[in-house]
Amino acid sequence: MSVIVALMALWLLVLTVVLLALLRHIAESNILAIAGRPFSVDADGPELDSEVPAALRAAVGVDAISGSVLVTFMSASCGPCLETARGLAELNDIPTEAVFLVTARPGEGSQVLELLARTGRRVITDPSARELALEANIHSTPFSFYADRGRVTRKAYLRSVGDFIDLARTVGSVSSVSSGAS
Repeated sequence: MSVIVALMALWLLVLTVVLLALLRHIAESNILAIAGRPFSVDADGPELDSEVPAALRAAVGVDAISGSVLVTFMSASCGPCLETARGLAELNDIPTEAVFLVTARPGEGSQVLELLARTGRRVITDPSARELALEANIHSTPFSFYADRGRVTRKAYLRSVGDFIDLARTVGSVSSVSSGAS
């Protein structure tokens, strides 16, 4: 009798290990299918020193000859986007040429949109934002790039509002950024 119990316990252990391995494989397959490939600032977004895609240039209003713009893509369902939007809503000195594009699925909350509206800067939403993100090769948000005279000169993923400030400073858009929550 004890041999049968031991064999059943061993069989249960083997089934558990196989089930866990199968679940892990399914989870990894789903993650890879969603992500497609590892995120890379070099691979994502328009290439450095390339022209801003025409539809994006028209939507954000960058003049191909003399204009400059700081474009930031966000998603309504993105946690880092929400945190970055909260920080941006508290800033007193956001570059005037900043434009935000926010993608959202139907019925998604609009907290990111509400926070970005407080900045007083232009916010483009779906369906245009989603189409423009695809055209600009954006795979992960929040993502920003700076274009000067119609060409991409800097780009970065934003992990926080500090990354946005750093990008704006490196391109000379802001000399000093102060927080409204002092």
